[in-house]
Amino acid sequence: MNLTKPDNSTERIFGTTVDSLGSEKRKLFNVNYSTSSYSGSGKFDISIDSENKVLELYKDNNFYSIPFFVVGDTTKPSLNITFDGNEIFDGEYVSSNPDIKIELDDPSEVPITDTSSVQLFLNDQPVYFAPNSNILSVNFSGSNPKVVINYNPTLEKGEYTLTVFGKDASGNIADSAGVIKNFLVENETKILNLYNYPNPFTLETYFTFKLTQIPDVINIKIYTIAGRLVKEITRTGSELNFDFNRIFWDGRDEDGDLLANGVYFYKMILKNKGKIISLTQKLAIIR
Repeated sequence: MNLTKPDNSTERIFGTTVDSLGSEKRKLFNVNYSTSSYSGSGKFDISIDSENKVLELYKDNNFYSIPFFVVGDTTKPSLNITFDGNEIFDGEYVSSNPDIKIELDDPSEVPITDTSSVQLFLNDQPVYFAPNSNILSVNFSGSNPKVVINYNPTLEKGEYTLTVFGKDASGNIADSAGVIKNFLVENETKILNLYNYPNPFTLETYFTFKLTQIPDVINIKIYTIAGRLVKEITRTGSELNFDFNRIFWDGRDEDGDLLANGVYFYKMILKNKGKIISLTQKLAIIR
């Protein structure tokens, strides 16, 4: 059994020898052929006794041709990249030891089995796959995501650009320019861009800020102008994220009463591995 392609080249895809076959008998053969790398017209040419070794009165029924047409896969796959389980925006802070997961989804039913389907570049330098690597691992699946890559680099302080190219088994590219993530790594613990919004507020507000590292604990202490503590909010490291965070406050004191109109101070205190950092800001309540 041969495959004849549009350029008239042929590929033998099946052949066997049958010892004997009685009169009016039949024998069934199942032949599987993957068209993942094929598109366009072609035909299967099936011949019996192609070397003319069997004496027969008629040989015109020893050949059969089945034409077919393969519609090529033209649908682009898609790439999704997360850092420690979160999607990031350009310029965000991430861990110095991030768990970067790259997933390639493809609507085609053709499986992907080649590591070259996904290529990684960190600051324009290629990141290579290696057997038994604890930095870069790849897993293939018959269902989406077809390819899952876990990338666990150790990064110094600085600015980074991760560029990822992906393609499916038919060669369709997810994005010709690649999927690009720009991010920052800061090894010192810092609180950045501390605000509450809205400010002034009537009933409730959010304390928003950025973190360069995940601390052990954060406390927000709210004081009157006279310095009396009226409310304390605590969040542990498991409740915080790299980069942007926000913490809700309903404008009530420790007894559950709404605070009066006026200006208040709030102090954010960060504790991380014995180090303490604090920032103080103002807020206003207008009812």
